[in-house]
Amino acid sequence: MANRWPYKTIAEIIQAELKNFGLDVEIVMMEAGAWSEALKSGNYHMSLSPYTLMTGDPDFYFGRWIYSDGQMNRARGVGYRSSEADRLVLNAARETDVAKRKALYGELRKLVAEDVPVVLLVR
Repeated sequence: MANRWPYKTIAEIIQAELKNFGLDVEIVMMEAGAWSEALKSGNYHMSLSPYTLMTGDPDFYFGRWIYSDGQMNRARGVGYRSSEADRLVLNAARETDVAKRKALYGELRKLVAEDVPVVLLVR
């Protein structure tokens, strides 16, 4: 997977942008096993993780990354916990009215923008 994404180039761009804000960032490239362990233990400040919204359904992202027991939240060591976010994720996922579902995801997006558990980069 390391060859699928230009991690070093992306990291260098982020490093240069953060330097504009006075943040000195050291890039540490790791092999997959060490990276997984660092994520599980929380022994990192920032990590790149490729992810796409392949289904087009917002729950594919929110249910995995934002929900407290979400697969990626746990596996990638995000550690984000919010009872309000959990409530919104669950309610939005089971809502069948499109307008109500959209409103719930709108609330969820605002909450996540305030809490900033993850930062999405678009390539």
